[in-house]
Amino acid sequence: MPLNIDYRPKSFSEIVGNQSTIDSLKAIYENRETDFPRAVLLQGPKGSGKTTIARIIANTLLGKSYDKCPSDFTMIDGGDIKVETVRDIKKLAYIRPMYGNARVWVIDECFPRGTYIETPIGQKPIEQIKPNETAFSLGGVDRVIAIAQRQVPLSRLILLKFSDGRRLFTTKDHVIFTQEGEIEAQRLNGNNIIFPFERGIYETSEISPDMPKSYSQMAKILFKRTSQFINDKTAPVLSNLWRTGRKTGQQIRLESSEIYKRGSNDQSFECIIGDKERNQGFVVCYDLQMVKHPSYFANGIPVHNCHMIGSGGASEKNLPQNNMLTLLEEPPGRAYFILCTTDPQRLIGTIRSRCHTFEMQYLRRHEMISLLTRTIKAEEDKSGPLGITPAVVTKVAEAADGCPRDALKILDQIIDAEPDKMEGAIGAFFYEEKTVADLCKAILNKESWNRVRLMVKQMDLSNPETIRRAITGWMAAEVMKGDSPLAALVYDNFQRPFYDNGKAGFIMAVYKTLIDIA
Repeated sequence: MPLNIDYRPKSFSEIVGNQSTIDSLKAIYENRETDFPRAVLLQGPKGSGKTTIARIIANTLLGKSYDKCPSDFTMIDGGDIKVETVRDIKKLAYIRPMYGNARVWVIDECFPRGTYIETPIGQKPIEQIKPNETAFSLGGVDRVIAIAQRQVPLSRLILLKFSDGRRLFTTKDHVIFTQEGEIEAQRLNGNNIIFPFERGIYETSEISPDMPKSYSQMAKILFKRTSQFINDKTAPVLSNLWRTGRKTGQQIRLESSEIYKRGSNDQSFECIIGDKERNQGFVVCYDLQMVKHPSYFANGIPVHNCHMIGSGGASEKNLPQNNMLTLLEEPPGRAYFILCTTDPQRLIGTIRSRCHTFEMQYLRRHEMISLLTRTIKAEEDKSGPLGITPAVVTKVAEAADGCPRDALKILDQIIDAEPDKMEGAIGAFFYEEKTVADLCKAILNKESWNRVRLMVKQMDLSNPETIRRAITGWMAAEVMKGDSPLAALVYDNFQRPFYDNGKAGFIMAVYKTLIDIA
């Protein structure tokens, strides 16, 4: 089995790092025999050990290993929490446990983000959009007049990957707006030009009077080719879109697409299709209806009124979360709830206030090295010397950047390599500090976007989350050197993880930062 599974801690004593949090948990779950908290919230970055701790807590509450209590232990993806789910939990919570001492629910990655919609106040998850709110369409600043939810069969789902790193989950027959006109997602190809969302272009409905004649002619050609969806409200916007796109190169194309095929590409769709979706045969998708034009921007891509993925949200009108309140405040019988989240702000305040909260942080360098050294020794005890040098251990720790799960995954992938090739193998994961430092210096020096853009193009953006953490670490170090409001502003722009929007999110964060500090 993978090292991160083989060496998953089975007790609090086996956990490396986060000592104050672990001490608090041990004081409750190892020193007490009764009066355990009924609702616990574990918060912290991805891969920091939240789910591992949840399993350890569950073992204590159950009185035996959770895998020996199939009907008493339930792990639910937070995206599955619907009104009906809460109703089912309430029924089961009153039934006596069959195998263990309690019934335990672990709600993992509570209420994850869905598709992001471009609005005048920034991006917003589609599931949090409400009627009468404003959002951008091809008509500029527009108003949402209706929102619908649809049950979409799994066979209709498609994943689109674009040339700038954007990803979009939607239905294969939903329409994308391109330079060539309206094209269904399943018929989109690398020759179709797409103009992603750019703030400023869609905030005006006027054509600039100094627009070059040549661009006007190009715009007319564009209007003629896309007559099926152009009207008097969208024409000025798309004129600006064409002009600006041609001048700044803000054009993208489809890189690849995948239609969901059960048993074939499940991994590509695992963030939206879990066991429940496979069993029921559908996912819940969202549809927005706009006033000016039947379009909006999903993850920055101009789309027709369509079905988009989304779930959860910290709205006080979030029915699933609100229905959980009574369960968390006064859980019946022997019911216990453990919530795990990377973003506690997406939980409504009354949920958070009802939980005992414990926070996990990424490991410090010496803690990471301790974890790796312990794991290597255990492997060597089983199979003999591996030839892993202290320098390699340090490189793995640097590449994982505090994430224990990533550290063990990297170790797992290099452990069978020849000793003299191990450091080279780590290069696939390790991002050179000098590259990040050069980018950070360029940003703080307020270099032009053209110069910074060239630096970004030379970077390996296959793991933008690692680069983001390196940038925030670098900026935090700058702040510690003295008063540096500029570094603090940059840090603020890179606080949000790039798990959902990947390479595109990183590029836009750099671009937005240069605009903010100009």
